[in-house]
Amino acid sequence: PTPKIYRSTDLVHWEVIAQPVKASWTTYGDTPGGGAWGGHTLYHHGHWWHYFGRGGGAMYFVTANSPTAAWSDPVELDRFGDLPPYGVDNSIFIDEDSGKWYLLTKAGHENNHIVELGEDGQPTGEFLDLTWLNPNAEDNPYGWAEGPVMWKHDDYYYYSFAEHLVGQQYVMRSDTLTDNPDDWEVMQGNMFRGSTGTFNRPT
Repeated sequence: PTPKIYRSTDLVHWEVIAQPVKASWTTYGDTPGGGAWGGHTLYHHGHWWHYFGRGGGAMYFVTANSPTAAWSDPVELDRFGDLPPYGVDNSIFIDEDSGKWYLLTKAGHENNHIVELGEDGQPTGEFLDLTWLNPNAEDNPYGWAEGPVMWKHDDYYYYSFAEHLVGQQYVMRSDTLTDNPDDWEVMQGNMFRGSTGTFNRPT
């Protein structure tokens, strides 16, 4: 399916205000999974951005001057070096202290990365390698470590992810943005205990 942006003033009644990726976009596939995956909309560097994946490999973005204005045609993200395909269910993290922004990627086993973006929305070539979070091993406690999101609070970086399609949600934190596993603390184990369970509040 093609993504849509909704707006509400009360979190009850919603209206569609934009379709950032045109339904006529020729790169859409005609097989299951051929639509847009994991869209993330944000405002940064004076523009609105909508990042999304297609079919599990390439990532794209479109831009606009406002959510209700005309959106650009999709631009494919560059890949560099040995970095694997960007995958799906990705998100964007903006470090308000440094002004830098990052694409959080997830593509199969052993492919979790924090990819720095430039002002043009494209990767700069710098990234953090979190493959240790998502190893292809029987004793891997976090499955495929899907749907990564990040935020910053009280000088800590928080990185949250879901365990392999089964609903458990984990949060880890670090006082520095790094890919060294020794610098990350997993908080309270499983924060969300499945689709019928309850939330634990991270400390």
